[in-house]
Amino acid sequence: MSHRGFVWFVKKEYDKAIKDYNEVIRLAPNNAGAYANAAWVMATCPVEKYRDGKKAVEVAKKACELTRWEDSHVLSILAAADAEAGLFDEAVKWQKKALDDKGYPKAESDGARKRLTLYEEKKPYRDEGE
Repeated sequence: MSHRGFVWFVKKEYDKAIKDYNEVIRLAPNNAGAYANAAWVMATCPVEKYRDGKKAVEVAKKACELTRWEDSHVLSILAAADAEAGLFDEAVKWQKKALDDKGYPKAESDGARKRLTLYEEKKPYRDEGE
């Protein structure tokens, strides 16, 4: 269901994506990926009604806890959640920490740097599927 949630997100069926991620969390409460993906939708969805910065931060922090605060990708999602919640200093801190990790996926680093610039400008990120 977690992969299906991603497909729903790409297809811009955000309600179905959130539903699938929540179901994975219910069935597998230690699935960090489901928490991270749900937080991403709540933080970056281009449709306002699906965004909830406060909840996104809560869910992203759970993903961070499950990954012992060591997964740079999950830290980057926490940064996006913080930005959506208006916590831009925290967003910058976590995005920089993610980018400083040598294990951060090279293919994602350009986008991550662009998001860092947005957070420094006190702007949240919107995932328009670019």
